[in-house]
Amino acid sequence: MATAGAADRVMCIGHTDAPGTLEKNNILAVRRANAVKEALVREGVPETAILLVGRGSREPLAGDGGGSRHENRRVEIVVLFQKVEPVGDPD
Repeated sequence: MATAGAADRVMCIGHTDAPGTLEKNNILAVRRANAVKEALVREGVPETAILLVGRGSREPLAGDGGGSRHENRRVEIVVLFQKVEPVGDPD
């Protein structure tokens, strides 16, 4: 069954690779998430609807070996719904 609803909030979660201190990586992760937030605001998403989270290097997708380290430099966008209603026939 498909669902639909209006998004209430958007969470931008910034990540980094491992080199650097924990403090510097956390700051970089928030800056990275904020850059995405600014792009979303330019596209019409209300600034008050966007949450920023910095996770630094604590949640890697890939190992930190030379070629794969870039995969850990990312921002995840999570759309949060307060209420979701069923759409269509449940059969």
